Amino acid sequence: MDADCDSADDDGEGEEEVCRRLSARAKKLHVDQLEYYASNQWRLQLQRSTLGLIAAIYSRYDAHRKLIANDILALLNPRTAASATTAANGAGNTSTIASTNRTPVRTFW
Repeated sequence: MDADCDSADDDGEGEEEVCRRLSARAKKLHVDQLEYYASNQWRLQLQRSTLGLIAAIYSRYDAHRKLIANDILALLNPRTAASATTAANGAGNTSTIASTNRTPVRTFW
């Protein structure tokens, strides 16, 4: 962006002003990003650690892989999870408990 600013012609006074504004805006965005990362460092570290743990579990155990995938899909589309739960309970059994309770029973060990 600075190379474009240096190559301004005679009418470049307006271009130079635009370049100065863009440069100031870029610096402000950079400072804002640094402040965000500094103030949310523990959240970002927790997120990275959680994703690492999920990736380790996902890559090792097939049963965990299916549960994690089901949980992710259920969070993305709750209606699909509710209909799959009622379908698993039986075609005639359409209880409201199955559609409201989205926490599956987990037996990892």
